[in-house]
Amino acid sequence: MTNGANNEMCNDTEQREYVLINVDGTVIYDGQPVAEATVTFLGIDGRSGATFITNRSGRFSLFDIGIGIPLDYRGIYPGDYRVTISKKEGGRRTVMGGRIVYVEEEGAPQRSLLPPRYAQPETSGILVTLSPGENEFVFELGN
Repeated sequence: MTNGANNEMCNDTEQREYVLINVDGTVIYDGQPVAEATVTFLGIDGRSGATFITNRSGRFSLFDIGIGIPLDYRGIYPGDYRVTISKKEGGRRTVMGGRIVYVEEEGAPQRSLLPPRYAQPETSGILVTLSPGENEFVFELGN
């Protein structure tokens, strides 16, 4: 975890004292924005993270989620994150273990619409550091 605190002394209470920050971005594949992609930030510390769904323009924003939640409670902690990006067709989207996943349904097999390596934290190759201030990303995916 990289967040300016002494890593050995940092506990959950201390981490929660940090200011929550915003994240915005765009997902591009084959030169086109990717609508309805699932973008997940997984904290290297194993405790923090956030999941987004891109809009028709391929954009996501932390402040687009949590309708009805006061702005002071929306955000993500500063630190280092692995990012996964996926888009599938077939099946249905559901939440399991705090992550959005696709579940196959009978007669509707799933098919990945993006290269599968981007869907796994070990193979996506996308590492970002979030810090107070602007956190704007453009994820241009290749084959």
